[in-house]
Amino acid sequence: MSVMRGTITFKDLKTNFATMRFKDVADVAAMATLKTALAAFSDCHVRSEGSIEKNLYSVVGAGNRDKKAICTFSDATGETHKWAIPGFNGTPLNDKEGDYVDPTDLATIQAAIETATGLSLSPLRSPVIQTR
Repeated sequence: MSVMRGTITFKDLKTNFATMRFKDVADVAAMATLKTALAAFSDCHVRSEGSIEKNLYSVVGAGNRDKKAICTFSDATGETHKWAIPGFNGTPLNDKEGDYVDPTDLATIQAAIETATGLSLSPLRSPVIQTR
């Protein structure tokens, strides 16, 4: 299977941008599917998705990118992978360590990433943070 690098860029209501990067995306269609799945978890608008070329969207921007879900996984080799979803709109759970992504939401995100990249991932605690 040939792989490529992909990006998804989000834009918030203050016209700030945040980009997620993926090393091993199967193809352009997989990148578009991943973008759609992850955009559902963000109050921000998707500004672009990229693989070899970028698809730019004309968006005003929405939400606030400063609330982020840090989706954290490990692969079979023990390498840790982290992707931040800006403007996270899921309902975080809370424990003594703070807010974290609901395991149901994380499973949906994990499935989308695995489908797009071909990676086999195990979920790790994924905090929800406020950067400003």
